[in-house]
Amino acid sequence: MIGDDDFKYNIPLKLKCLNSIEEGNLYRSMSPKRARRAGIAPPRPILAILNEFILEKIKRVAKTEPLKANRAMSDLKWVLEDLVEIGHPEFKEAIERIEAFDARLIEKLRKQLVEDYLNASTPPEELDGIRDSLVDLIQRGW
Repeated sequence: MIGDDDFKYNIPLKLKCLNSIEEGNLYRSMSPKRARRAGIAPPRPILAILNEFILEKIKRVAKTEPLKANRAMSDLKWVLEDLVEIGHPEFKEAIERIEAFDARLIEKLRKQLVEDYLNASTPPEELDGIRDSLVDLIQRGW
């Protein structure tokens, strides 16, 4: 049986990117006049989809919830790696930048979590969440 944790990546982001590629292939396979008559619009650019994801899922939470930002960065990297694999080498540089940013973000997050966990003024009800976040980072290899 499939559980909630079996899908650790953002499947809708990947589907939006792949659909954009397929729509682009379909649109380019016919003349613009014929595509218009068939009701086929030009596809949404992949960069627009990725930028929207970055603004909504990463930038918005990077300062307040770095663990969520890290998970979103993993999703983005996963999608970019797949795009490179299917013939979009222009995203290789973006993957390298994401890895560098992610390493800095994780280092900062890890330090903050340890400080919060060891701080005597941290409310006891928050300790379980902090510990779970640290365990998650350890399980992910950080």
